[in-house]
Amino acid sequence: MRKNSKKYSLVAMMMAASILMSSCGAANKAVCTKTNSSSNGTVATADEAVTTFGDGEIKGSSSISEFFRDLDGDVVYKEGIDEAVGYSDKEVYETDDYSTVDEIGDDYIDGDYYYNDAEAGTLTGGELRDLLNWDNYLRSVDQEILAKWDVVSTSRVTVHLYNGDTPIMGTKVVLTNGQSDLFTAVTDVTGNAYLFYNLVNEDVAPTGIKVYGDDGSVSEYALSDVANSKNEVELEVKNTNKEVNVDLMFVVDTTGSMWDELDYLKAEIQDVIDRASDETGMSIRTSVNFYRDQEDEYLVRYFDFRDDAAEVKELVGEQTADGGGDYPEAVYEAFDNALNEHNWNENSIKLMFVVLDAPPHEEDATELAALVKQAAEMGVRIIPIMSSGADAETEYLFRSYAAITGGTYLFLDDNSGVGYAHETPANDTEYDSEYLNEMMIRVIGEYCGKDLGTEVVEITPAPVQGN
Repeated sequence: MRKNSKKYSLVAMMMAASILMSSCGAANKAVCTKTNSSSNGTVATADEAVTTFGDGEIKGSSSISEFFRDLDGDVVYKEGIDEAVGYSDKEVYETDDYSTVDEIGDDYIDGDYYYNDAEAGTLTGGELRDLLNWDNYLRSVDQEILAKWDVVSTSRVTVHLYNGDTPIMGTKVVLTNGQSDLFTAVTDVTGNAYLFYNLVNEDVAPTGIKVYGDDGSVSEYALSDVANSKNEVELEVKNTNKEVNVDLMFVVDTTGSMWDELDYLKAEIQDVIDRASDETGMSIRTSVNFYRDQEDEYLVRYFDFRDDAAEVKELVGEQTADGGGDYPEAVYEAFDNALNEHNWNENSIKLMFVVLDAPPHEEDATELAALVKQAAEMGVRIIPIMSSGADAETEYLFRSYAAITGGTYLFLDDNSGVGYAHETPANDTEYDSEYLNEMMIRVIGEYCGKDLGTEVVEITPAPVQGN
């Protein structure tokens, strides 16, 4: 939750439990049996461990779902409300038309009631494609902060693979120091792989790269022979591009501090899910996942990849904002689940949009950094969508996560007038303000090698709800 509301949960209207799911214990991170999913788990023989993927929930320590709490900590509900109304610890309600949760009738818990009037094409924001604007990235991020999180993403080798005039995607490339592998990445649709080193200030100099062939062979090159002064490498390979699909994942913070924008974000995400396959011309499976924190009803609520866009949109629409209680949230648990408990297609374009407004817990820094390196090795591109309330440290951290995995950084701005005030990018970086849904479609298209264009919005910031 936001720092100015640590003592209290922000306003977040909640439906009664809307989905009955099997649950997994948070301690052992067990994977639940697949239910209502079109993705295929692995069928094990009698001599093999069982690996199944599906839907589930990793429980938090609280067994109840709240509507919201007032300044005294009492659970209350505002009758007749048609949009969330919130306060900070400096604000006081002047209305008295509240009733207790016990007095709520069925009409207020009906699924159709919570689907408000938020429409896609409302939220606006921008993109920082740091991998293509590297000098600005180096000027913008705070390396001391990144060091605290074990992701000092300022040293890299860029490898470009091609076969004739064709860039080669989906190829595994490894950065080495002669004795061990330092970093592994997968080439994107442009044929580029971004290999990082000294993420934890170990001061290890890379000396070579390995490129894996389609036939499983490995070609090794000395950096001194193939890299230029900017650590850029171009190599011609015999690999060919395969026909691939897209695995599209959304990981969404649903803690209480997201209430001011969550309904609009849901509408934008639903619109993207509905349009992405038709506009890219690609076969797309979609997974949606939601996370909160340790003291909440759930840590992670997850749904495996599905082909049915209508089903996925419905899952998104059923989610609400609640809980949190402090600023950091369960990002580690969400990433661990997203990468390790979902049926990713090995030969796919893998995009993981992370919608959030708060950082991880600092004690998870090392393990989370390892997961980010794992995402790069899997070819999963992390694409944050930073919402209101995020501070500069959270920006630096998630820009680093995006860069390390070959992703890009998206953020909401004040142009829509929805939500609390948004941080402007570090270093006063200029950007084009776009409608969020169109920006996401454009970005998905670009990772698929499609130029779908977008609409730039004139920046005329509307009044925001507060600070």
